[in-house]
This record gives sequence, C-alpha cells and structure tokens, in this order.
Amino acid sequence: MACRTTLLSALTVALLLSACSNKNEDAPAAEAETQAAAEAEAPAPEAPPPNYWLAVAPLIAGSYSGDCQQVGTAQKMPGATIVLAADGQVTAPDVSADFSKTKSIQLMRHLDPDGTHRASAALIEEGDGPSLQLMTGGKDAANVASISAHGRQLMCNTTAPIQTLNGKGLHASLAKLLDVPGQKINCMNLGDLMKRHEVTIRIGDGTAAIGDQKFDLGKAESETVLLDDGASTLAYQFMMPGGQSISLVYGAANQVKAVVGMGKDGASHSCNTDL
Repeated sequence: MACRTTLLSALTVALLLSACSNKNEDAPAAEAETQAAAEAEAPAPEAPPPNYWLAVAPLIAGSYSGDCQQVGTAQKMPGATIVLAADGQVTAPDVSADFSKTKSIQLMRHLDPDGTHRASAALIEEGDGPSLQLMTGGKDAANVASISAHGRQLMCNTTAPIQTLNGKGLHASLAKLLDVPGQKINCMNLGDLMKRHEVTIRIGDGTAAIGDQKFDLGKAESETVLLDDGASTLAYQFMMPGGQSISLVYGAANQVKAVVGMGKDGASHSCNTDL
C-alpha cells in the first residue's frame, strides 16, 4: 500500500507505517505457508532412469587378445588386446570407446546339441557409433572379439572365451535383475481377445512360472538379455526345447511389465500391466 505523506496528517502516516510494518512482519510466514503448500501439491520429481550396466559389466569385462588384424588393411597385430573395463571403457590399439551407456546391449547363451554352451555379447551404438562384439565359438569354432570405432575396426581370433558369461545361465547370473518373487499381471484370453484373466508370474531358483505353466530354465536352449536406451530398459527371453519361447519386458528390476509367449501353434501368452 502506498503511503502518500503529502496528503495525510502525521498521525495518519504514523498509523499507516505501523500497519505496513505489521504486514511486512507477517509476510514471511504467509509466504512460507504458500511455498510449503505449493511444494506439497507439486508432483514429485521423476527418478533418473536406471542403468543396468553395472549388473552386466562383470559378465563380460576382461582382456581379449589373440591373432588380431585391422579390418580393411593387411596390417596384422598378433598379440593385440581389446580391454573392456568394468566402467564400460574399451581400449585397444588405435581404438577406444565408452560403452557404459551404449544404445543397445545384447547378451546371449546358447545350448549346442553336444551339451556345451556358447555365449555372445554385442554392444552397439546408434548410426556410425562404436560397436563391440564378443563371441565364444563353441566346440569347433574360434572365439572372436571385435571392436569398431572412429572408422577403425580391430578383430581378434582365438581369444579367451567369455568365461563368466558362458559359465552359467543368464537367469542365474542376473538373478538380482530378473527374479520376480510373485507378481500378478493381466493377460488376454487368446480365444476371446475381449476377455482378460489374471495370472501370477514367479521367476527364481532356476524356474519361471506363468500361471500354472512352469519352465525349467536350466534346460533352456537359449537365453537372451537385451538392454536398450542407454542400458535403461531391460528384457529377457528364453526358448525351451520344442520351440516354446517367452519374452519378458521389465518396467524395473524384478518387475515385469509385459509378457509375450510363442509356441509352434502361435501365441501362447499376451500379458501387460496396462491391460
């Protein structure tokens, strides 16, 4: 309120100054109450997206050396080493890259007919970005490591196998991410798409159960884990003998967002938390 002293008596001015002073004393408390109310009504800030790289890194980090060659040239580099550190940094002769937040990471473990397993890892950036390939060759094939970045590609044969990734099933290696203690989810009735039914998903101790259907993951012919969007999204797929496959998309660690099942006769499951 403006105090126009030229038009008011000294007494009136004194009274107004006293009133203005009282209002100013009350203002901080009122402003604090208003701010507290606004903060209470404001939506909570979004949590940063998860980064699953730290869970995946121990499975593939290591040094891979062997009979190496710069692709596209005749330059051989015997004994060269491709080093993938736990923080996602990759170094090799004349090539380096950071894969900790790469666009897409795919891990795969496959069961061969002779009962042995072979594993592979692919870290791929968008467009012309860097890529890293690690492959355990299996019984009669060489192990391979290859990195491509900044217009250069180094490929090494007869490297050490990806022992940690290949040593046990992905469901066991990444149990902290993939296990689901018991979660209900809505599924389409594939005989009548207008109907829904609820099932419980449980994953743990080497078994996946979707409703009353159970799968022994130790017998899976293949397992695949896919990290996308800078290692912030997670999906897991397994394929059983006979061709049955189940794909699970996670909304967060240990929380399934969607399930798609396929068999020889077509779709077997179609579930989503949004149904």
